[in-house]
Amino acid sequence: MKILRKRKEQRAYFVFVEIYIVICFIWGRVVFMKRFLAILIGLALMVTSFGCTQSSEVDKDSDEQNEISIIISELDYNKNLSSYAEIIEDNTGIKVNFDIIETNTYEDYIKKLNVKLYLENGPTLIYIPRRFSYQKYAKQGVALDVTEKIPNLEKVYDSLLTDKVYFVPIEMSYVAAMLNKKVLDELDIEKPNLNWTKEEYLEMKEKWVAQEPRYFTFQEYNELVKEPLCDIEIFDKNEGVNLNTNDVREYIKEARDEIFSGKYLLDNSHYSFEDYYNIFIKGVGTKEFLKAMRFNLDNRDKPLSRYATIYAFQTLKVSKEIEKDETVILPKVIKYENKLYTSGFLVNRNGKNINLGIKFLNEMLDNQIQMIVYNNRNEIGNYPVNKEIEDEIDINEKKKNIHEKAIELRKYILKQIESGKIELYRQSDGQEQEFYKMLYKDTFKFIFAEEPYTDEEISRELEKLENKYNMWLNE
Repeated sequence: MKILRKRKEQRAYFVFVEIYIVICFIWGRVVFMKRFLAILIGLALMVTSFGCTQSSEVDKDSDEQNEISIIISELDYNKNLSSYAEIIEDNTGIKVNFDIIETNTYEDYIKKLNVKLYLENGPTLIYIPRRFSYQKYAKQGVALDVTEKIPNLEKVYDSLLTDKVYFVPIEMSYVAAMLNKKVLDELDIEKPNLNWTKEEYLEMKEKWVAQEPRYFTFQEYNELVKEPLCDIEIFDKNEGVNLNTNDVREYIKEARDEIFSGKYLLDNSHYSFEDYYNIFIKGVGTKEFLKAMRFNLDNRDKPLSRYATIYAFQTLKVSKEIEKDETVILPKVIKYENKLYTSGFLVNRNGKNINLGIKFLNEMLDNQIQMIVYNNRNEIGNYPVNKEIEDEIDINEKKKNIHEKAIELRKYILKQIESGKIELYRQSDGQEQEFYKMLYKDTFKFIFAEEPYTDEEISRELEKLENKYNMWLNE
């Protein structure tokens, strides 16, 4: 019994030990599990936190990788450009950020633009409005040669492109000539055809001024002073200025003789040389300029040419003018005015995501966007540069009952563009533009002086100017 009791006591002891061990094991497991769970939770939080951070950074990088920036002057930014960018973003995922420079003048804009163009990851694209000089950016290596990089360039009218394409045109515009039908009827002159010439216009003008003396206005100044001077070979950046020549001296004599021939009224307000200088050279801001502008507005129905501006591709407006039967709308024939203007983009070599920028430009030349450019043309006169959509445009205009003469004008201009007969406005470098500004100013006195210069005096003065300009070119 003792042995049995002892065995029972031993068994009870072992059971107690086993229970103790199990309890200890279970407690240890609980503590361990708590610690283990704590570690797991911590790791999970770390992973989650890392994952969120990484995801956020990836999203940010993704946005930046899909984004381009377009630098543009506040003067040129418009809702049409913004709408094109939104459509391209929907089609391709390319996000466009417009870097708008606030400025009142293009001189100030160029200064601010130049600062940004040499930054690493600067603006992707540079918007180039019509009449803006861009050649220096190509020469300085800022603009990228995209000749073989944009497939849709083959859709653009050949005459709008150079051998090496730095400037990508997106829109073009052409200002038409407007003749006063009432004056044509008074002079018994038949309406000219679309293929009329400069000689025909000058004959009409001669008949008009012979009828009675006409006031000397901006139109006459452009035709008699600016136009002939542009036709003389004077400026060559590499060879210099050649000003003291028979051609220039003859130009001065002929311009002065014509202006003071009695065909034009110069003394309607007792204008002096200074008055005309303020009108045509100083221009905007002078009281004489404002007075001349008011005079033009008050007498806008009297000249042979109308002073209003109409773009040949604004077929809806052209159609309405034709229906009024008060104006004859034709291509320009005066060389100084007969220019085609384009606006578009340069790709900044130092810009971020330039491949996306190139893709964006390819989309801008695609049929869809170019048709939208066409639909917006009646607002600011711009027209698509894509020649492949002309059939679609024809269908569109027939549906809208556009006057057939307006359609004929549009098609005639396009043929002239395609053949290169309408000269593309040369967005010349700033130096050439500055030269002609100075030249108009410096030669003005020879033509409008109260007493004419002698041949010897003109020759001496031209020689001085020639030396001045060549020194300026070599600075």
